[in-house]
Amino acid sequence: MSPKQLGIDSWPQNVAARLLDLSVDLSCVIGFDGHFREAAGDWEGLLGWTPTEMLSLSLTDLMYDADAVATFADLESIRAGSAAVRFQNRVRAKDGTLRWLLWTVTAIPVEQAYRAVACDVTPGHDAEALVLESERRYQDLIESAHDIVQSILPDGHFQFVNRAWHELLGYTTEELPGLTLFDIVDKVDHDHCTLLIGQLMSGMSFDSVEVTFVAKDGHTFPVEGNATGRFREGEYVATHTFFRDVSDRKQAQALTAAYQHQLEDEVAERSNINVRCGVSIDSLEGTDRLEGVLIRGGEGSGAAGSGAPELLPASALFVFIGASPRTDWLPPQVLRDSRGFILTGPALGDQHHQTADGDRDPFLYETSAAGVFAVGDVRAGSLKRVASAVGEGSVAVQFVHQVLRS
Repeated sequence: MSPKQLGIDSWPQNVAARLLDLSVDLSCVIGFDGHFREAAGDWEGLLGWTPTEMLSLSLTDLMYDADAVATFADLESIRAGSAAVRFQNRVRAKDGTLRWLLWTVTAIPVEQAYRAVACDVTPGHDAEALVLESERRYQDLIESAHDIVQSILPDGHFQFVNRAWHELLGYTTEELPGLTLFDIVDKVDHDHCTLLIGQLMSGMSFDSVEVTFVAKDGHTFPVEGNATGRFREGEYVATHTFFRDVSDRKQAQALTAAYQHQLEDEVAERSNINVRCGVSIDSLEGTDRLEGVLIRGGEGSGAAGSGAPELLPASALFVFIGASPRTDWLPPQVLRDSRGFILTGPALGDQHHQTADGDRDPFLYETSAAGVFAVGDVRAGSLKRVASAVGEGSVAVQFVHQVLRS
């Protein structure tokens, strides 16, 4: 409802003044020359200026320089007595801090003055600034991620992609508007993706999705990741996906399978090798030296196959461990390579740790989580030998002491 509809112009002056005194907002009369003539409300509580000091100030004295042009343009637009204008600007408190005010101003030409009511909206601006800063940090994180991040609209076009997406797929920012999801997904996965999007639209989400991407130059590479649907007021508006190129891991798995198949073939050709699958070692037997291994379980007939223990004569036992890192339980802050081994020291590249003494490079054997070290089989690039692990551990202890001293 406008002031004219309320009939404010016809209110007696003492009534209007009384209402302004009771208002929780700030009110004032400012001459066309910019100086304050009257000031009502808790200006001192908000800005620190006493009522007497307020009358010695001009609007220019209070106003933040960057907002001056827009503010005076708004005031000039109503100087002839047109409808009230509303605007926001920053004003400077007595202690130098800034506050955001929402003004409602009308001009009274016969008085050569503006009558205004102002409301402190600083908390809302501060909250908005925090949200914007949080969004900026999230955007920076997404942009710097090595994973492929994309947001896909219901029609299949891309709403957002990050830098890794452009680098791995080879498309430019200018080409993005003309592309859809099915331009970057291998044809063999089209039906799978269509079904997946339908399930996402129904509210489902997926933590493990595997598809094959097709780059601009035609080469393909496998990716895996997660996919979730984004909804606004119950309506599906986009699909968000995070994918990682797993080409290296797939190649390693294929190579491992080939080696295993080759080993199985060679073992099958040797009569002096007996393969027992699915057995566990109960105990080692012997006095001064190893004489036997007690096993249980396994495939086939015989004592071990029936679940009863079986003693195998043996003079030596080789234990092979460390080929699988088993690091799935670690948080994502601890970076690993494509096979799951933990990256440490120089393998972390340009990453720095922030400490009370400033930024520093990770110590040798220190992970991407500051103060957390990894040695032995679980560390990427280690020799996977007991003696090597012992040596790495002794070196890491020295760096642990340095961390504790910092």
